[in-house]
Amino acid sequence: MTEISKHWENAIIIQATCREFRMGENYHYPQVQSCYLAACFTGSGRIKVNNQTFDITAGKVIFAPWNHTITYMPHPDSPFVLGCIHLIPEALEHGDIHYNAFHTVHPDHPLYFLRKNEVVSRFNRAVCRTFSPDSNFFYLLRYAIDCFVSQGTEEQLRLLARLFFYEIHAMINRIPENNEKYPSALQRMLHHIDDYMELPILMQQLTFHSNLSPASIYRMFRKYLGTTPQKYIIRRRLHHAARILRSNTVSISALAQSLQFSTAGNFSRAFKEEFGISPRQFRNNPAIKLPAGKLSRPPRHIDDGMNPHFTPKFIPESEF
Repeated sequence: MTEISKHWENAIIIQATCREFRMGENYHYPQVQSCYLAACFTGSGRIKVNNQTFDITAGKVIFAPWNHTITYMPHPDSPFVLGCIHLIPEALEHGDIHYNAFHTVHPDHPLYFLRKNEVVSRFNRAVCRTFSPDSNFFYLLRYAIDCFVSQGTEEQLRLLARLFFYEIHAMINRIPENNEKYPSALQRMLHHIDDYMELPILMQQLTFHSNLSPASIYRMFRKYLGTTPQKYIIRRRLHHAARILRSNTVSISALAQSLQFSTAGNFSRAFKEEFGISPRQFRNNPAIKLPAGKLSRPPRHIDDGMNPHFTPKFIPESEF
């Protein structure tokens, strides 16, 4: 945790709330002096940030850069509920914090010039990403809102702000998976599998995310992936295991357990059936290459900088 202080050490959550935007009413703010996250819990509509307009549905998350113009446009028949987080990269005041975001230029306020944007070139544009509503990102966001509403300490709000900036960095640099050959219901299921690679994945969870019956889910997996949901999950775990074996000294039995295999023997047999070689032989032979493709990439929470414990990873200065 010591490396987290190397960036955004003066960051803080200055405002966090869950807000419903009434249908048919637009809301406009001209120059918001914060870095901002808006995550849609329910409903639909559009949000315009600067000159970009985004369609909003449940699971969509928007990042808006410092000094942004924003307009909320709920659907006429479906108001949306957003989780809203205002972040200050450099809040130099300590102790007596003014917990509110400036929604326009406010040079007459005594604290206005004590808030600054830590200049990071990749943070200067709005982006929109899709997360599973029960993903780690949404859990972190809900926790931050609860912490702010319950008047969490300044230390807590500064730590949460730094966590969010690391996740925003990952969110901005992640290549979105908009594979048009897959229906959105299938993409949501694949996202859930990625997010919970190291936990039990039940059919009930897939039906919840896809809003499909088990029979329809089986047909969809057969049609687009040529396999069953259970076999796809096992193969994803095996390819993820292969990546870990190349970069980590974890024991094979511990790896098998963490990826939901009942025994190390079952894991080794499945691994050899998939790759034609045992896990130990694979680890000791770096010349063997993993096949490219969807199965071989890491789970999304690793690509996104997320993990189940919200542990931030240090980003070297050279990556900015």
